Amino acid sequence: MTNWSLNIVVDEDESRKFGNHVGSAIVNCGAIEQLTYKYVAILSERHILGTGLGGQPFAKRRNTVVDLLSRAEIDDELRQRAIALWDESKEVMIARNLIAHNPITRVRIDRAEGGEESMIVVLDMKQSTAQEMRHLNIEKIANIANRAQVISEELSTCCDEIGCSLAK
Repeated sequence: MTNWSLNIVVDEDESRKFGNHVGSAIVNCGAIEQLTYKYVAILSERHILGTGLGGQPFAKRRNTVVDLLSRAEIDDELRQRAIALWDESKEVMIARNLIAHNPITRVRIDRAEGGEESMIVVLDMKQSTAQEMRHLNIEKIANIANRAQVISEELSTCCDEIGCSLAK
């Protein structure tokens, strides 16, 4: 059995390193959020505020984008590529919400077989129990940040291609 405990103190150097990855994840996920507005504008020829989606959560806007893509008169390969990226964005945005809405803290893990381990994590307060700590460590957050960057860049490229295709 593994026991874990919190130690709220995180030193300045650790905080800075962790903060760089957290910031990158939030910024890159923000780019994905912004692309929902751009896709709706291109695919519906209306500003998103006219669709009633302006203040809606990401999931609802993402679903609207996928619905519009499925009905758009565009190349099927381009459609499938864009939809696959929007599907992948779901998991990244779930992780973004964990990062944005949970504490960053140091945890100490007492492993019966291997002694104590200490690490800084974003602790998922809703899913963690006394027996199981649910968290994102620095490597996971760096991967989320990188994946969000790639997704946003690829979605932006698809959006430009869709815009050119629809303008013909």
